[in-house]
Amino acid sequence: MFKGGLRITIAIHTAVLLLVAMLLIDFVMTTAIQNTLLRAQISKGSLVLSMMESKVNGSNVAGGVQLSPGAEEDIGLILAEAGILCALLLDKRERGIYAMGSERDLKGELNRLARESLRSGLRTTGFYGKTWGVFWKREKYVTLSAPLFKDNRLVAAAGVAMSMRDMYRTARHFQKIILFFIAANALILTLIGLHGLSMVVVKPLNRLVARAKEYRHIVATPVAYGNVRIAVSIEICH
Repeated sequence: MFKGGLRITIAIHTAVLLLVAMLLIDFVMTTAIQNTLLRAQISKGSLVLSMMESKVNGSNVAGGVQLSPGAEEDIGLILAEAGILCALLLDKRERGIYAMGSERDLKGELNRLARESLRSGLRTTGFYGKTWGVFWKREKYVTLSAPLFKDNRLVAAAGVAMSMRDMYRTARHFQKIILFFIAANALILTLIGLHGLSMVVVKPLNRLVARAKEYRHIVATPVAYGNVRIAVSIEICH
């Protein structure tokens, strides 16, 4: 009973420590995967904005942007291939010259960001909405806006928005794989650790207990040697 109870206790404590350590590693790895996927999304959005800039010919005196022939169709194909959910183009007078997407609130957010890029001449990256990520709720959309230049002149601004649901779906897929390996590793390492600790701790303790059970009681017997009296312990065995 002592032997089995001690082994079970060691196995439980070893498994718990291993699981806690591996789950912390899993959290760090999954967070790193999400950040990597997010950077890939942002890079893709930046590339799309650069492609949209190449389709702008310039602006006339009134500030209106002229798109290259067939540019609207090309932009639509680019956006579809990149998985862009919503996009728009504004001229210098902040008038819309191209728009794609049916999310009204998202288009309003893109319009605001594109106007900011027109006024500041800077690219912006932001997030909009909430959805379930891997561990808790995260941003639903990533938005990018940028001023568009032609011959070193500011001629327009563009904004794009991408859904992050596919990114979270990919991260959750990796999470399942990581959890599978965590469970397998925890089981294997627990068995290995239990075997090692049994050899080092449990078996010596069991031998000690077995030796102790061989003795019933200890009797102290006085022995005289001249004027000196000492007590000698005699072990009475079964």
